[in-house]
Formats: sequence, structure tokens, C-alpha cells
Amino acid sequence: ASDLVSSFKNNVGLPNTFVGGETAVATEAATTITTAGVFVDLNAGSWATQDLVHFSSPAGGQLKHLSSTPREFTVFADLVLDSVANDEVDLKLVIYRSATTSFEDSKSIRRVINSLQGGRDVAAFTLRAHILLGEDDYIKLQVANVNTTNDITAEVDGYLEIGER
Repeated sequence: ASDLVSSFKNNVGLPNTFVGGETAVATEAATTITTAGVFVDLNAGSWATQDLVHFSSPAGGQLKHLSSTPREFTVFADLVLDSVANDEVDLKLVIYRSATTSFEDSKSIRRVINSLQGGRDVAAFTLRAHILLGEDDYIKLQVANVNTTNDITAEVDGYLEIGER
């Protein structure tokens, strides 16, 4: 504090701060699909957060950027989604832009639900994207069942994480 070359006024973090965090599926619940091909928030069940630095989680499955400095981030999602065998399911990353109070689509990925032994019908989703977030922008995941209205469930331990690029 006594060093004249140091300025702590309006300090929003040090460069070696590991900015980011994670939210993970803690309990499973079906996300209701009412219309085929229409995206809905993947927030059924409960989500647990950890290691939030300059981020908060205003609702299940959301990560909100708190810093006033816009930054580039890498987002990574790894989930196993359960539905009905042979359904085509889309997973999409969505960004809420606080400045425009609107949502913006980011990356999406489509998988076919596999019929596995024992009646376990699932598909594995891995999604990675590079995005820019400003203050109070947040991210979340959405899903759509492309051809039917069968519900979709995210299995426990699936996660969404964000870190500075």
C-alpha cells in the first residue's frame, strides 16, 4: 500500500486471479419438452456451484459474470442426457446480454439418444466455446428434442464450467 507504483483504486482483480467457476447437476429431474424442436432451459433438478471467482449463480445452471471488465472466456460443458432411444436431442449454450437485455445463441451440438443395455437410453454431450462476457452477462444451457416431445434429463455430475481464456 505504501508503494507509489501500486494503485488499488477501482481494482477489479489481479491478473493471476483464476476467474471462473462451475455449476454441476446435483440431483436429476426431467426437463419438460412441450413442443418438438423448441429449446427450453436445462435447469430441472438441482445444481451445485463451486470455485466461483467474479461469478455468481442467480439460478440453477446459470453462471453470471460480476466484473465490470469485459473478458474472453472458455466455456466447457460435459453432460449425459437421458431421453427415449433414437430421439435427436440438441444442447445449446445461450448468453444473456445485460446491456441489451436479450439472449444470444452460442454453440450447439446434436446427438442421437442411444439404446443401451438395461433400458438406459442416453447420449453424451461435450461442448466447448470461446465467448466474451461483460458485467452481469450470464450463460446457461438449453435443450430441445428435435422430433418428439419426450422429456430430457441431465444426469448427476454433468457440469458447465467457465474460465478465463
